[in-house]
Amino acid sequence: MSARRKRLLLGTAGTVFGVVLAVFGWTVIQGEPVLSPVEVEMIARGVRFNGTNPALRLERGRPVRLTVRNEEDGGKPIFHDFDVTGLEVEATSALAPGESAVVEFTPRRAGTYTYHCPLHPGLMNGKIVVE
Repeated sequence: MSARRKRLLLGTAGTVFGVVLAVFGWTVIQGEPVLSPVEVEMIARGVRFNGTNPALRLERGRPVRLTVRNEEDGGKPIFHDFDVTGLEVEATSALAPGESAVVEFTPRRAGTYTYHCPLHPGLMNGKIVVE
């Protein structure tokens, strides 16, 4: 087989491999596959996140890009923030209505953790399950 044909076959195989990785949420950085971040949106409204303070199921080692938005629309401004107990997650600052913040982290340990709005203890609490 000629050297040109070998390069063409290797290039085609590399492209196919890259497409397969992308379909399954992987990218390649410096020759090693890396999981692309899972996108999570938490809407604060009516002293709840997403209406029900849902349990979030995350994969250990998979990056997370979590967006917190304060969508309160009442007459007086109600502030919200977001924090997680037990995971290495940076808490947001207090968000006024219409404001948002992005928190990026990678859960390293499996387990069950609690997220909450420290401004509304006992009302805006939920679980994060890392599997």
